[in-house]
Amino acid sequence: MKIRFKPDLAGSTIPLTTNSNFTTYGLKDAKALYIDAQGARKAAIMQLAVSDSGYYGRHQSFVTSNVTLHEDPTYSCNTKNLLKVKIESTLDLELFEGRFYKVGDRKYKVITNKDHHLIGKTIEIRSPETCANKDNKICKVCYGTLYNVNYGMHAGLFAAIDSNENKTQRQLSARHALATVSAAINLIDDKMFLINQNGWLFSLNGDIDRSRYTIVFSTTDVFMENPENYDQADNYYVNKLIFKNIKTGEIFEVYEEQNTHLYLSKQLYRALRDRRFFTMDGSDTIEIPLDEFSINEPFAFLRISNAELAKPLKELAGFIQKGKKQLEGVSDYHEFTAKLNKLYRYGGMAIPSVHIEMLLRNLIRKADNPLEIPDWEIEQTPDMYTLMSLNDSIIMSNSVTLGLMFEKVKRQLKMPETYKKRGTSIYSVLFVNEQ
Repeated sequence: MKIRFKPDLAGSTIPLTTNSNFTTYGLKDAKALYIDAQGARKAAIMQLAVSDSGYYGRHQSFVTSNVTLHEDPTYSCNTKNLLKVKIESTLDLELFEGRFYKVGDRKYKVITNKDHHLIGKTIEIRSPETCANKDNKICKVCYGTLYNVNYGMHAGLFAAIDSNENKTQRQLSARHALATVSAAINLIDDKMFLINQNGWLFSLNGDIDRSRYTIVFSTTDVFMENPENYDQADNYYVNKLIFKNIKTGEIFEVYEEQNTHLYLSKQLYRALRDRRFFTMDGSDTIEIPLDEFSINEPFAFLRISNAELAKPLKELAGFIQKGKKQLEGVSDYHEFTAKLNKLYRYGGMAIPSVHIEMLLRNLIRKADNPLEIPDWEIEQTPDMYTLMSLNDSIIMSNSVTLGLMFEKVKRQLKMPETYKKRGTSIYSVLFVNEQ
């Protein structure tokens, strides 16, 4: 029985393998004992993350409990606000499949898995977040063709379950198996300059006419990991590789979707060193003909890292529960959605975006009245709405009963907003006093 990489207490990958454990042949040496001991302690720590996942899922169910599908499949709301999304890969295409995107004035087309022309483009789609139905009944055009499958069920609760159940199960598996999971690698490389050799090592594509291209390096874009190892090839990395068409000047950028560093191979390092690139000052740029490089040697590589399954949960919970003011780089609901989608994908959870958007719908509130969602029939600007945390959105729900089903009851009873609530929830029946 072969054992994969194991996690250390920090959640990183121990860069050593072992082919034994307590149940298969015993621990043969000190290395095996060290690796297994680290894993044993990690299991106890991960127990806390598993319980957090259930707590987080319960909150998600509260937030989406009043969001359902409109009973009329021919009804389309009058929203003036669409969701901007960038289709960066075929996986994005799959996650947005069946959604309606804008192709003209009030004209929409359904996204299919064959619409590869959309990759690399930013499009506007109808979304549950901005559906203009004031009863929280999402129309088919805003929900997408998945409406035909989920009609008749509580789509809001289903979204909460779908976005949380997979995460919980993956954490349980990780806790018991104590295996590491490498982060999913999704290289954005429309021209196919690079070929993935083994998951982390890349070489030049032999099918590319290398005589037509150069690779461009700027001194401001190449970084050194450790100054003490200035003369080592694997000490230098970039956030993206830039290829240039010699004849047309067209630029092609290659980068990893999660902004994982791309480390330079020995042949790239030698080419830069021989041109005295590492001693240049300022923001100098050089171009190297691509046909100088071999397709039989590595061209770039990624570090082996552990996408520990507890990490995505912590980031997801922190992202949603902190609220807008504490989030960097998030200024509107477009960025809010994009960030959350990427966090789910970072954890290896390919969830249709429509479920995430159902969750976010009630996290967007009027700036002047946080008890209500914006009027999406009016074009909204960021100053007209606010992005709430998961907890605050429950407390500031327009339903008293939904808020009281949540925690912090004492705080709610002291809030003036509590006595302005007029909405109901699926939990209202639990508060009826039958004589």
